[in-house]
This record gives sequence, C-alpha cells and structure tokens, in this order.
Amino acid sequence: MPRVVQYAMDASNCKSMLENVKIHVRPPITAELFVSDDTICRGDPVEFTVHASGGKPPYIYRLNDTIVTIPHVAHPPTTFNYLLVVSDSCGSPTGTDTDTVNVRELPAVNFTPDTTRGCPPLQIQFNLETSEFNCQKYWEFGDPGSLNSSTSTNPYHIFQNPGTYTVQVTITDQYGCVNSRKRENLITAYPNPTADFDLSPEVASITDPEITFTNFSQGHDFCFWNFGDNSEISNDCNPIHIYEEPGNYQIMLQVSTIYNCWDSIVYDSIPILDQFTFYIPTAFTPDDNDLNDVFRPFIRRGYDENTDHSKDFHFYIFDRWGLEIFETNDILEPWDGRVYGKEYARPGVYQWYIFYMDKEGNRHEECGSVTVIR
Repeated sequence: MPRVVQYAMDASNCKSMLENVKIHVRPPITAELFVSDDTICRGDPVEFTVHASGGKPPYIYRLNDTIVTIPHVAHPPTTFNYLLVVSDSCGSPTGTDTDTVNVRELPAVNFTPDTTRGCPPLQIQFNLETSEFNCQKYWEFGDPGSLNSSTSTNPYHIFQNPGTYTVQVTITDQYGCVNSRKRENLITAYPNPTADFDLSPEVASITDPEITFTNFSQGHDFCFWNFGDNSEISNDCNPIHIYEEPGNYQIMLQVSTIYNCWDSIVYDSIPILDQFTFYIPTAFTPDDNDLNDVFRPFIRRGYDENTDHSKDFHFYIFDRWGLEIFETNDILEPWDGRVYGKEYARPGVYQWYIFYMDKEGNRHEECGSVTVIR
C-alpha cells in the first residue's frame, strides 16, 4: 500500500511539520460473463450471471448498453453477441467480457387433411408438411374418447361422432427444438340420420294390395323407398304403394341429409297373397256400339290366359227352354249375343254354365243368368 508524505506551506514559504498519509488504491474491476446455455432454440430463455471483483461494489451491469439486474433472463430471437460492462460508483476502470448465444430456428411445420367435412365414421388422412425428416411427431385430433393421438408422419383418424374438431401437430427436431401447428375447428363431422318406418297392413292380398308406409326416421331431409317389385324409387316420405303381383317383397327405406349423410333400414318380407277370384257380369247390350257388346267371365289368378285351356275350360249359354245357343273352350272368346253366330238373341234372360280347372288342378263349376238388353 503506497505511503505519501504530506506538509503545508504558508505565504512566507514556511513549512509545517511533515505528516504521513496512507492512500488505499482499489484494484480495477474484473468481470466474467456466464450464460446458462450458449445454444438454444428460438423462443427459449437464456440466463446471464456475472462474476465481478475489484472496484467498489455495488456494481452497475450493462449488457449491450442496457442496464440489467443480474441474474438476467433474455429470449434472443436470433444468434446474438453480448458485451458485458461492469462499473462502480467510484469511477474504477470497468470490467468487460463477451459471450455469444447461438439461436437455432424452429422446425417449419404445417399440415393438410385430405378432407375437412363428412359423415361419421369419417376417416381422414393428415399429411405433414415439414423439411425436418428426422423429427418426432405428435398429433392430437381433438377427439376425446377415441384414439386421440398419433406419432405417425401422415396418420389416418376416424371421427366416430358428429362435432367440430381442432387438430394440432407438434414436431421435435434432432436438436430438441419444438414447434407446433394448431388449426381450430378444422374438421366437421355432420350427424347421420336414423331410418325407421312402419307399414300397414303387414299382410295383404292381391285383391287389396295397397300398403301404407309411415316414416318414423329422424334427422333426415330426403327419403328413398324401394318397394322390392322393380317399380320406380319413391321420394315420398310417407308413400302408399299398390302391388300388382302376389309374392313376398323386401322393403328398403334410405334417408339422407343435405350433407349427403345416409342411413337405411330393410323390412325383410311383406307377403302379398295370391287370391283366386271369379267375376261375370249380369247383363250386356249386343248392339255393335263397342260398349258392353259382349259377355264373358273374368277369372283372376285361375290360370295363365296365354296357355291352351281347350281341355280344362268350357263356357255354355242356354235359352229359356234349356237349348244350348253358344259354346266355347277358349277363355278369350266371349258371347256376342248371337245364336250360334247367326242372328242376335232376343232380349231376355239366358242361363250360362262354366267349367274350368285352375292352375293347381282344382275343378270349378259356375252357373248363373245374364240379361240381354237391346
């Protein structure tokens, strides 16, 4: 420690007694800058600490001309060189140090789905867009109650329930830098309709083959009925259908929405029973005016009219005295009111008799009267 001899002198150049004075000279300030991590990912924090000595504490710390408190936390956006200057209130020579924080860019990330709308179960593939091939991926589909996540690069996900879903993917590169892409309300799964119906009657005959269908479907906008008989598809949601042939028919109702979501229901079998009927008029007017000019029977479901029935069909007409005036074994040949094809029979009541065999081989006999009106 240096010593200084001090004395005083007056105007006459007279000196005072000598006095020894001690001067304490502090050493210059030394500073060392420390960073918690010299290489970080963009957005991550870095902490600065300082070891300083010399001068007269407390010290004033400046990082790149900005007064800071130590320890100091910063989030450098890019690689940055930091200059530390430490000073005190005595004007001591400052202490300095430098350090560099290297900032890695976050991995670029985006994704696209192959579709964003549809009906459950809605299967969608998500395609990752990134230049980082050696990275970890973690997908979240916003679909609770299901397999809601995936670590695949381009995963598929099936949305089972209607709703709107937010999807996010997070990637981590080989340096541990993390970035994510979140797309709010990206996926919409529309609700499916529910098909249901009833019909009446559940069993019908060909003589009264009208069926009434009542639609009990829910959440639908359109109806499509297939009655199982090769008739046209009906778009009436509560149709009435008439069957033209006996048989067992499968009914299908399909319902859809404006978003093209579908549901269907099948009624396995409605029987339309075959029923044999015989009809013959009670009067006719053979006057060649093309109105009710002939007399013949109508046998429904009895047999095929395109088949030769000469051996199993006979039709007779008799006058009031029991004399036969007309006979045929052709079901398509009517009585035109003439007596054996000659002159017209007089107005009056005539008797008829018919014998025929049905398709099952059963014998039928019918008789009655018809009135000739002229």
